[in-house]
Amino acid sequence: MVVFHIDYTEFDVHDSYNQYGSFSIEFLESGQAITVGNTLRRVLLGDLEVSAITAVRIEELTHEFNSVIGLREDFFDFSLNLKKVVLKSYTSEPQIGRLSVKGPTKIFASQMDLPSDIEIVNPTQYLGTLSENSSLNMEVQIRRGKGYLANIKHEEKPILGFIPIDTIFMPVHKVNYSISDQLVDNKSYERLTIEIWTNGSLSPLEALNQAAGFIVDLFSPLCFNNKFLPKTEQNLDVSKDDIIQENEHKQLDKIPIEDLALSIRAYNCLKRAEIHSIGDLLECSPEDLLQIRNFGKKSAKEVLDALQDKFGLDFMKSKSKNGK
Repeated sequence: MVVFHIDYTEFDVHDSYNQYGSFSIEFLESGQAITVGNTLRRVLLGDLEVSAITAVRIEELTHEFNSVIGLREDFFDFSLNLKKVVLKSYTSEPQIGRLSVKGPTKIFASQMDLPSDIEIVNPTQYLGTLSENSSLNMEVQIRRGKGYLANIKHEEKPILGFIPIDTIFMPVHKVNYSISDQLVDNKSYERLTIEIWTNGSLSPLEALNQAAGFIVDLFSPLCFNNKFLPKTEQNLDVSKDDIIQENEHKQLDKIPIEDLALSIRAYNCLKRAEIHSIGDLLECSPEDLLQIRNFGKKSAKEVLDALQDKFGLDFMKSKSKNGK
């Protein structure tokens, strides 16, 4: 059994918002540590969902190649600074943030007015510089996503006046993992140590939790249960009862009629009719049995009683299930 023993430390590095966490998973069987480590690293770096600024609308700006009056940066540099704003979101719904400032001033992320469900992780992020006698009125669109999204690949149609920008939905900067051996009660195990660096939109613990959930959801369809049933070209809607009945029939095909311990007369009649197993017998209706030469009502009753006594099978109920 795998026992998860977690040593976790979280602290700020480089500045006031980047975070680091170290996790140790112990008592893994040989070969499991590299499988778990590789999978978690891949998901942590590219498949976590966070919120980020995806589009911007600036008053009197109609195109991304135009300049904003009074703003020292052109739109390209200004959008690069916007992409560096790290957001922590408590909702999955799209949101709108606003900024309204007058020059002369330097513009920082902390001056943005955001909904209560959105928090700025790095409020000191520089956005631009506004000259004297100028103003900037801006709205930003905030959405959830994962990976990298180029401005030309935005799936959602932008709101009128909004200009899409390249968006980075990558809360994890870096992932390292190492594997070491451990000996417990004379048995060898592996210890997996995972180090995670994030930008603060997710803590390392939140990132690991989301990555594990993603992997579980990814593999859950492979777990066989009653809703995943075999399909055939003839019938694409096979029910659970059909599958159970088919499996039972396959088992009965393996049981020879000798196990019924019938009289010589009844046994020979069935053999001459090419009935060799219990499955073959259940394929016949009572009328079919009576059509067999020298197989009368007495022999039929003997077969029915033997099926009931030895295998608990009700011949008539079996016929109704088979639609005969």
